[in-house]
Amino acid sequence: DLNKDTVKQILRYINREGTGIIVILEDTKRAMRGFLAQYKGLNENFNARIDIARMDDRALARYGKKYAYEKEYSIDEMGMLALQTRISNKQTAQHSVTLAEVREIVDEAIWSANRKTIKHFFNVVFSKRYDAEDMIILKEDDFIC
Repeated sequence: DLNKDTVKQILRYINREGTGIIVILEDTKRAMRGFLAQYKGLNENFNARIDIARMDDRALARYGKKYAYEKEYSIDEMGMLALQTRISNKQTAQHSVTLAEVREIVDEAIWSANRKTIKHFFNVVFSKRYDAEDMIILKEDDFIC
């Protein structure tokens, strides 16, 4: 929504000697491309551009796997699918799932994996609970509410 006069003022401040100024422009990728094409002089004065893409369900699930690993847990293949499904179910046109929500889902799965049940006991006895790195494996059942 910046007009031509505002862009001229920004350019004037940016080109002023001896002043340090940080300018952050935020918009969608498409809108930013059009804006910078319209005001070519402005684009030449920036030394960095960062485009932040919205994370899809798979990327969020990979983040969840990394988060689990940092907590010394691993996620098996079916667990990854269940995690991705939980993320997908929360993701709507009005709501983008955040990294905090992914951490919350993984924390719930960790809690579920550590519950003392008969199944838990048999997994420990038959060595199905730990992976090769001796980390507790989060499975599909741990992600199902």
